Amino acid sequence: MHYWRQVCLTEFPNLKSLFMSSIMSYECKSILTQMHGIRLQKFSMNADASPVDCLNMLEAQTISLRWLRLTLLQNSEATLKKFRLQEIFKKFVQLEELDIKGVDSIYMEDVLQNVSEENPLKSIAFRISSNDNDWLAFVLRKWSKSLEFIDLWIRGEETVRRLRLASANIRRLEMDAYDVNPHDLVQCIASEINEALIELTLRGVCPMGPLFADLIQRLPNLTKLDLGECNEKPTDEEMRNIFCYLLNLRHLTLPACNDESDIQYLPAEPNISNLKRLRTLQSCLCRFQVLHISNLNFEFKELKELDILHCGRTQSVSKIADYKKYFPALQRLNGIGSDDTIEEIRTSFPRLFFLNGQWLS
Repeated sequence: MHYWRQVCLTEFPNLKSLFMSSIMSYECKSILTQMHGIRLQKFSMNADASPVDCLNMLEAQTISLRWLRLTLLQNSEATLKKFRLQEIFKKFVQLEELDIKGVDSIYMEDVLQNVSEENPLKSIAFRISSNDNDWLAFVLRKWSKSLEFIDLWIRGEETVRRLRLASANIRRLEMDAYDVNPHDLVQCIASEINEALIELTLRGVCPMGPLFADLIQRLPNLTKLDLGECNEKPTDEEMRNIFCYLLNLRHLTLPACNDESDIQYLPAEPNISNLKRLRTLQSCLCRFQVLHISNLNFEFKELKELDILHCGRTQSVSKIADYKKYFPALQRLNGIGSDDTIEEIRTSFPRLFFLNGQWLS
């Protein structure tokens, strides 16, 4: 049974942001009648359940919207929806961020062709399949003066082979890559030195070994690297490249490592202490055990958020508190040892206010 609790939007005349999951037609009509005079700047909408009414609501906000996330899948009334999308997206005038990863590919042309290049688009998220792989080049040309961030879902070797981002001056890139060749992926992101890119998130396929080294060495200004959802787990070889070449990193997200070699041999290698400017980190604890073994007098003075993972080499770790000297500024922590107590954690990290998903009182 579907329950609907009426929300009176007229009580919020200065409302600027609205996030709507899938809603029924009568709910949408109720909201639409209440939004007279409200000018949203940020709007997230799932229009599948009631596309006609939801698109009418979207049209009423085109003048003021700066941020839009739209979900619209192919079902009935596809021809009508294509026509309405063409009408609506012509009316945007100041759109800066657009997320259409949830929009079916049959509507891609209706959206992208009709958003005027006069909109100062800085961020876009969308999907590319083997049938529509010219859209990225189109987007890069159309908003070449303003675009800074791309969140891209791609599938197919031919698709990624035709993409080249190194010369596009994109600052931030998130990529879901599936059924692609790792070599082509490296060429797509950094066929040459890419000094513009400062943030990179990879999901799905991730280059490993020498290809990973090539990629990392071509991104000298990277401040954020997220490999947390890659199919392949980085080994010590990939970690050495990160520690050697990405010295400007502020944010690093890794899965638990895939190595089972004796950690006693790692202190001779470049280690995580090279990343002195880290502010947020997700990693298994073996990277810090290296510092422990080497007895390094070192502090991550800017590290405020830490997510601890356990791997085959750190299953015996019982106390995160033993590593307190490395994290004097820590405010958020996820993952503690089996012998840690809340009191000991709070004493060890006096600035901590968030632990394992909960606020500390």
